[in-house]
Amino acid sequence: MQQVIIETVTEKELKENNRVKDKFKEAFSMRDIALMKEILHDEGVFFGRWNKGRCVNQLCATYHPGNFIEGFIGEQVNEGVSFDSNPNELTLEFRFYDFDAFMRFEHPDDEVNFQDPPRQRLREIVFHLTLRFKEGKIYGIRRPKKVIADVTKLMAEN
Repeated sequence: MQQVIIETVTEKELKENNRVKDKFKEAFSMRDIALMKEILHDEGVFFGRWNKGRCVNQLCATYHPGNFIEGFIGEQVNEGVSFDSNPNELTLEFRFYDFDAFMRFEHPDDEVNFQDPPRQRLREIVFHLTLRFKEGKIYGIRRPKKVIADVTKLMAEN
């Protein structure tokens, strides 16, 4: 029989994890390599096989100018949780959109929630990154297979 271990997080760890999460959003959005290196754990495993250095290089190269987000000037970040093989891990939803205030009259500030479909009129690109924390740093990053906004509904149904 497989033993299931439920990890609990102290109030201090929760505050530290939230601080690191906010730093990650900033580092990722601004392509701040130094900050990214500071908040990733040295012994972490990222995207299933990458070390810290490779992760920093790939994140800064893949999701920014020169690749598929080139030319997108807007960004929005929402939070939810994973609902796959590692359920209830913090998941960040990054939404990159193309907004030109001089050419379009539609404004992107409409209410967009976690898991809403991409806004076609803004050519929006949406992707999710799930974060795992250890010792006040990000220990793992992965692309979740399934995500949900929160577990409140699931808790009410059980």
